[in-house]
Amino acid sequence: MSLLVIFASIFCTTLFHYLGWNKAKNILLVFIVLPVVLIGSGIAPGYLLDKLQDSYEDRTKVNWLANNVIVLLGAGTQKRQSGIEPALFSYARISETVRLYNDCTQNATNCHIIVSGGDASKQGESEAEVYKRYLLNLGVVAKDIIEESKSMNTWQNAQFTSDIIKTKSYDTVVLVTSGLQLQ
Repeated sequence: MSLLVIFASIFCTTLFHYLGWNKAKNILLVFIVLPVVLIGSGIAPGYLLDKLQDSYEDRTKVNWLANNVIVLLGAGTQKRQSGIEPALFSYARISETVRLYNDCTQNATNCHIIVSGGDASKQGESEAEVYKRYLLNLGVVAKDIIEESKSMNTWQNAQFTSDIIKTKSYDTVVLVTSGLQLQ
């Protein structure tokens, strides 16, 4: 689709040039070049993401109690030559989950992580399984990870995770997601 827009824009600009419509050509060039520069330089995405997440506090200090759980909501997977990996937007969530887990284990006695996400993209492995591998590689203890691998969307993440939480007596529940998912 974007290639079609680029070729159509080049065609129209060339046509306007040969027709002598320089003002129209210049206006079209501004509407082509300006968005490319704003998006490519990161100005537009940065502005949009800042506005999306500005009402959320970056890092809240958690008051860990006796029995704690951190809920990591999935953000997709992707197939690579090396196998199935978390999608690009997942790494920040995984990293934040490990940071919270480490903080919890230093300040409390019982810390768990619920990794929520099924195989919505039909890659052959659930998000929970893929993310668990990364959590283990980052030092999380296997017995502290609980997989919820049935959910196919955010609504089901909440539904199935809350079912797990209800069966335990957690004092503190911390949700790890992103502003994009909360919208």
